[in-house]
Amino acid sequence: MGKETRMKRYDDVNIIKAYACLAVFGSHWFGTFGSWGSNKVNALMEIGPLPLLRYGTFGVSLFLMISGMLIADKVYSGRFTSWSLEILRRYLKLTCPLTVTFLLAYLFYRSGLFYTVRVAPRLENEWLSNFYSYLPGGLKALRYAWFDTIFKADSTYYGPSWMLTYTFMGSILTLVLSSALREVGTRQKILILAGVAAVLIGMNSFYICLLLGNGICLLMRAVEKSMKERERKENLLKDGEEKYGIFGAALWIFSIWFVRKSFWIGTTLGAHGFPGGLGTMEFYGHVAAFLMILGFRLFWLGGLETWLPEILKKIILWIGEYSMGIFLTHWLVIASFSCWFYSIYSEAGEKLAIGVNLVLSCILIGICSKVYVWLVDGKIFPCVWKCAKNILKENR
Repeated sequence: MGKETRMKRYDDVNIIKAYACLAVFGSHWFGTFGSWGSNKVNALMEIGPLPLLRYGTFGVSLFLMISGMLIADKVYSGRFTSWSLEILRRYLKLTCPLTVTFLLAYLFYRSGLFYTVRVAPRLENEWLSNFYSYLPGGLKALRYAWFDTIFKADSTYYGPSWMLTYTFMGSILTLVLSSALREVGTRQKILILAGVAAVLIGMNSFYICLLLGNGICLLMRAVEKSMKERERKENLLKDGEEKYGIFGAALWIFSIWFVRKSFWIGTTLGAHGFPGGLGTMEFYGHVAAFLMILGFRLFWLGGLETWLPEILKKIILWIGEYSMGIFLTHWLVIASFSCWFYSIYSEAGEKLAIGVNLVLSCILIGICSKVYVWLVDGKIFPCVWKCAKNILKENR
């Protein structure tokens, strides 16, 4: 596979999205059922890279940063044409899946699948308590999908949806900045982005992730431009690719170490009075996410993806491809099926229930997400998007 095809497909981005998705799922599942079996499970989750599957907030940073990177790439490469169409498209890309998710939850509730409300206080999980105590009508569920979640950041109904406000509003911010900076030189772009990022650090905002994604886009474009010039002048592209790949691998490994230290760094600096984001764990998670994505993109650009076992790569790419479906269905599975399973089988042996619950949850989420993406991305969104574009054209 040539470099152009590989980078165009964004396979490396799908692998990062797969990890982000696993981290979000892992943090939510383990946060809900982590008390099971207790010490042995907690000890297991501290071995090797397994703690990385409990960093849900870090997974959100990765998702937002990837979104900022892809939006910026679309603007800088000239594929962005209409503000109104792009903003409407991103709005519908979020609200169509949310509508299906919330209506599914409403149908689950009406069909009696949430009778395990007694599990919530037993597990001491605030999200479960909110989820089970919220009794939506169909119209209220629609209002949450089309307005409250996106514009009011209200995630009472569906806990993981808190990031979607950042996704939508941050994408508009990224579009504005990228469009304004499109004709400016790379150095000026980076300086302006750094200035805006400094303001956001003081506000301790997740919007900084989208700006950092913009920065990754600029750096990768500069690297690719440099490699093309090197190829044209010296015909030494292969050697240059490998050097970038090795540097990227080192950066990627460092980012894994750094994210595990982010909690200690944030709390230590916070205790010493550092203001805004500088005194929080999340900010250093954002930095680690920046290093991880940049490192992995360089690793992939260098052609070193062949180091990954083929079967593992296929599985991870599949997870990345269906990451949106997994993100929007996993909490339904945890809150309904997993709790139902727990209430019935935990008495037979909690240690066995932990393993079986996790395996069955993963299988069910995989099936749900595939059907979900087929339904929403393949059927509902194209239909709604076509109608929206026609209405927009008629009103012009």
